[in-house]
Amino acid sequence: MDNDEERGRMGGGGERAGEDESIAAGAGVEPLVQTEVEIITGVGEGALTHEE
Repeated sequence: MDNDEERGRMGGGGERAGEDESIAAGAGVEPLVQTEVEIITGVGEGALTHEE
């Protein structure tokens, strides 16, 4: 965060984290147990599937 104005938009003082990962086609990741966390995923190429 660069300034207080941006911090005010976080809605309750949340934390931000960034991660840039590549996952091979046909591979997956282990399920994560997290509460009160919003995960945003983008696909650069190909398709993404999700299971709860």
